[in-house]
Order: sequence, then structure tokens, then C-alpha cells
Amino acid sequence: MTPLEGSYYDGKSSRQHRVTIHREAPGHLRVTGEGIDFSCRLSEVRASSRLGNTRRYLAFADGSRCEVDDNDAIDALFYDAPKAGLGRLLHHFETRLGYVLLALLLTVVALWAGVVHGIPALAKGIAFNLPVATDRMLGEEALTGLDATLLEPTRLPPRRQMELRTLFADMTAGIPGAAGYRIELRASKAIGANALALPSGLVVMTDSLVELAACDDELVAVLAHEIGHLEQRHGL
Repeated sequence: MTPLEGSYYDGKSSRQHRVTIHREAPGHLRVTGEGIDFSCRLSEVRASSRLGNTRRYLAFADGSRCEVDDNDAIDALFYDAPKAGLGRLLHHFETRLGYVLLALLLTVVALWAGVVHGIPALAKGIAFNLPVATDRMLGEEALTGLDATLLEPTRLPPRRQMELRTLFADMTAGIPGAAGYRIELRASKAIGANALALPSGLVVMTDSLVELAACDDELVAVLAHEIGHLEQRHGL
């Protein structure tokens, strides 16, 4: 092969030496120049990865190195090295617009798949494996936070409160694992006619929603929706 010109640094000073690099058979590299003359195994030399047209370097076992401008010559020098094939392949991909666009498209698809499918699957796995104590703590703390900011004590008559609690208990009686589900009645100007499901089996329903409903069947429909949230652990 044609000798390769480069700048040699011994790793001990900043002095630059102009050198010539050529390959000696079998599998040896020779470096000669201004007071420099040594041979080493090609397998002991590490060549930097190719990045556009930036300078490459050869790192030797003793800490010295050579900087070289001729990227093609470096590739030819290490053509038979085990890692050279991968480097040439990567450089081939990096310098072809079609491959770059394909990689960009695949990256976008991977990100989309992660957001749409990966994160929900991970969240579901975590939600269904949290300890019951953690579930209960999160629900109670969420309710405490809402009571301190958005919710007020219910103003419904005690008899109506009892009717609604009985209605909810009847709805959840046949659901496996729903023994701890309970309904909490609250007044709220901030969220108006509304209902929401919290971790640990809590369903909050506002006085405004109860007053808005024409009959209890409408409340049953809303509560069934919130129970679905509890069953699927959407709050978590």
C-alpha cells in the first residue's frame, strides 16, 4: 500500500513529528520519521471512527498517537481488521441521504410506538403491581388534597346521602376485589356537576351532579363509568 503521511505525538510533549506510516507483513505497522522509527502489531493500534472529513488518529499502546488527514488511507490500512467492517458500514450509511432519511423515519416510528404503546403498557404494569398499602395511601392523600383546595363538605340531606351510599354499595357488591370501594359526597363550586375516581377505590361525586340528575338511573350510569376507572386503575 502507499505510505501514509501523518503527525506523530509521543504523549510526553506537545512536539509534532512528521512521520510516514506503512503496513508491514504480516499484520505489523511501521512508523518512521524525524527521530521516530518503530514497529508494532496492527492489532495493538486503535483507529478513531470516521466522522465526515475530520482528521483521524491512530492510538498506540505506549500512549503516543498519529493524526492523519487521509480517511480513505486509514480505512485501507485497517481493511482486514475485525472492527473495520462495521466502521465502513456505518460510514456508508452516514454518507447516504436515503439511509439517513430512513433512519430518521424509523426513529420517529419508534418514538411514536413508545409513546402510544410502550408508556401505557409500562404504566399499566406498574399500576397493577403496586402494593395495596401504596394504593390506599395515594387515594387518601389525593382526597385530602382535593378537600383542601376544590371540595367542601356535602350539603345533601342525611337521608339522601344514605340512599346514594346504599346505591353505590349495591353496584359494587358483585365485583371481585371491590370490597374497599366507597363513595365520597362533596360540594364544589370549582368543579360543578362532576364525579371522579381516585386510587384505592374512592369515587367522589358532587352535590351538583346529584341535583342535576333526573333520576337515580342517571347517577348509576355515571357511577358505573367511575367504577370502570377503578377497575382499570386509571388513577394510578
